[in-house]
Amino acid sequence: MNYTIKDIAKMANVSIATVSRVINETGSVSKKTEKKINDIIKEIHYVPNNVARSLVKQNSKTIGVVVADIMNPFYSEIIRAIQDQADIDGYSVISCNSDEDMDKEKQCIQMLLENQVSGIIFAGGRGKGDYYNAHIVDLAQKVPVVLADEYQSGDNIYSIVCNKSKGAFEAVSYLIELGHKRIAIINGYQEYKPSIEKLNGYKKALKEAGIPFKEEYVKYGDYHVNGGERNIKELMTLDEPPTAVFTANDLMAMGAIKALKGLGYRVPADVSVIGFDDIMMNEYTIPNLTSVRQEMTAQGQLAVQILHQLFTGEKKPKKKYTIEPVLSKRDSCRRLI
Repeated sequence: MNYTIKDIAKMANVSIATVSRVINETGSVSKKTEKKINDIIKEIHYVPNNVARSLVKQNSKTIGVVVADIMNPFYSEIIRAIQDQADIDGYSVISCNSDEDMDKEKQCIQMLLENQVSGIIFAGGRGKGDYYNAHIVDLAQKVPVVLADEYQSGDNIYSIVCNKSKGAFEAVSYLIELGHKRIAIINGYQEYKPSIEKLNGYKKALKEAGIPFKEEYVKYGDYHVNGGERNIKELMTLDEPPTAVFTANDLMAMGAIKALKGLGYRVPADVSVIGFDDIMMNEYTIPNLTSVRQEMTAQGQLAVQILHQLFTGEKKPKKKYTIEPVLSKRDSCRRLI
């Protein structure tokens, strides 16, 4: 059995903070209580987590943040929430932009470690496989890692995820309720886990409605505006072009709307469009964009709170937190007559 300081505290009938002070030799504890705790530690052969010990003894009060694309408003909202919560909890933040490049991400990690951050938050989805995640598992042996908007198993790794499959399912189901049957998806990077989840939700909604899945209605973009522009232009050349489009993020939805207008189509009169993320500017686009909200502020706040719990040692956070998506209905979709 892998014992924790919470288990030791229960056996010794003391607080977790008291056990932490004994293990890390910080603060004042009576000789009697100290001996009692050390006897239990010897009896159960407890081996302290060196990472946790170093954090308690040498917490730099600095958190590192790695984001894939600082220009994407989705990440900007998460970073703002991280900064605000860090201010509340008394931490400084060092942010680094990886430009969705794994080599650059590794350079960011090295820079943050050299600045002696106590933990690192990664914001945004990741690809499947060792290429994208092996170095994250290795990093967690040095400092705790929190993934905001992504899941990865491993010691000292904590995840916050949005149920993207459910979000895509609800978005496409809404279009189906409006009478659409020719529904396309402009997805993100094909090998990314969020893209796989969204495609699964898209397929599930079609299947439950008895609408045949058509490969030609599936396109892959790059989460940028031009990805939406390029793919919608291809979709509208089909013999049976879509009457509705679901995109994997809001920037591609905006690109799709721009291209549709350039081609002479009206949104939503001719083509309905739904995005994903629900960034703040959606209320100011023309038309206002319907989108699946991921609660970025809540994710950023929770990421800092998880690290704070680890640093203080007074509460053990869960390994995985799930945030349910919410469909924000606005003006970019219409019912087919």
